[in-house]
Amino acid sequence: MIKFRAMKINHFQKNHGDWENFDKDYRLGLDYRLMYENAPDMYLSVNPENGKIIGCNNTLFKKTGFTKAEVLNKTVFYIYDPSCHEEVREALETFRECGRLENQQLMFRTKAGGVIPILLSVEAVRDGNGNIMYSNGCCRDISDRYRLQQEINQFAYVASHDLQAPLKSVKGALEVFQMMNQNIVNEESVELLKVVDQSLDRMTLLIEGLLEHSQIGKSFLKEKLDMNGVVGDVLVDLASSIESSGAKVVYGYLPEVEVYPVEIRLLFQNLIGNAIKFQKKGKVPMVAIEFSESPKYFQFVVSDNGIGIPEHQQSAIFRMFSRLNSPTDFEGTGIGLAHCKKIVELHGGEIWLNSDFGMGSQFYFTLPKS
Repeated sequence: MIKFRAMKINHFQKNHGDWENFDKDYRLGLDYRLMYENAPDMYLSVNPENGKIIGCNNTLFKKTGFTKAEVLNKTVFYIYDPSCHEEVREALETFRECGRLENQQLMFRTKAGGVIPILLSVEAVRDGNGNIMYSNGCCRDISDRYRLQQEINQFAYVASHDLQAPLKSVKGALEVFQMMNQNIVNEESVELLKVVDQSLDRMTLLIEGLLEHSQIGKSFLKEKLDMNGVVGDVLVDLASSIESSGAKVVYGYLPEVEVYPVEIRLLFQNLIGNAIKFQKKGKVPMVAIEFSESPKYFQFVVSDNGIGIPEHQQSAIFRMFSRLNSPTDFEGTGIGLAHCKKIVELHGGEIWLNSDFGMGSQFYFTLPKS
C-alpha cells in the first residue's frame, strides 16, 4: 500500500507538480472510507439488474455475523429474513422504477439465526446519461425501537384482555342486582345504577378499542383489493347507522390497491362512521369518498357536512383517547382516529385533515402504489 501510494504521488507530481493537493485528496478519500466502513448504520449496495450485492460496510458484517465472502455477489435475498422476501421483491421493483426508497421497515437475518429489524432508505447512483448503475442503501438498526413497540403492544394486549373478565363480572353482578331489587330501590338509586351501567359500557368500549389498536399491524400479507368492494362492505356494516340517520354516502370509481385487508376496512369504517356520527341533530349526513393519484401514491378523501373541528383542536385529533366533544353529545372512545393514523402509516402513507368548525371536514390519506 505504501509503495503504491508513493508511486501514485510521484506520478502525479511528475505530471502535475501539485503533490500537496493530491495528498490532501488522498487523505480525504481515506477518511471517507474509514467513516463508511465504521459508520453506526449498515450500508448496502445492490445491482438492480440482477439483485446481487456488490458492496457493504464493516458494520453490516459485525451486526449480522456474516463475512464479506459470504455476502458479496449473493442475491439481496440472502441477507434478508424469509419473512420479508415478498416486501424485498416489491422494494426492488419500486427502486428500478423510481430510483429511491424511503424508510421501509424490513428484517435482516443473522448468521446465528436471529433477525435485525431495519429501516431502509435507498438512493440511486446514476451514470452520465441518468441510468441507474447501482443502489446506495442505508440500513438503520431499529432493534431497540422495535423491541419497545412489541413490548407496548404486548402490554396493551394483555392489559386489555385481562381487564375484560373482571369487567364482565362487575357488569353481570350489576344486572343481577337490578333484577333482584327492581321493586325496592328508589328513583335516585335507579339513576345512580344507570350511571354505573353506562360507565361500565364505556369502559368496555375503551378496553376493546385498546385491544384492537394493539392488533393493528399483525397482518403479514397484503392483498390487491378493489376499494369499491371494501367501501361497499363497510357500508353494509354501517347499515344501521346509515338508516337511522338518513345518511347519504356517495362514491364513484375507486382503484385497486395492495393493502392489509383487515386494517384497510377498519380505516374506512372509522372515517365513514365518524362522518355519519358527528352531525348536528336533525341534519342529514352527506358523505363523499373520492380519490386522485400521483406517480407514487393514491390519495383518498372522505368528506362530510358535519360539525367540523376547530383549528386549535386539529393537532390533537389523531392522538389516543382524544375526545374533542362531550361524551354526552357524542358516544365514542377517542381511539378511532388513532387507529386510522396507525393503519395509514403501516401502509407507508400519510393522513391529515382540512376542517372548518360548523362547515364539515375532509380527511385525506395516501396509500403507496407499490
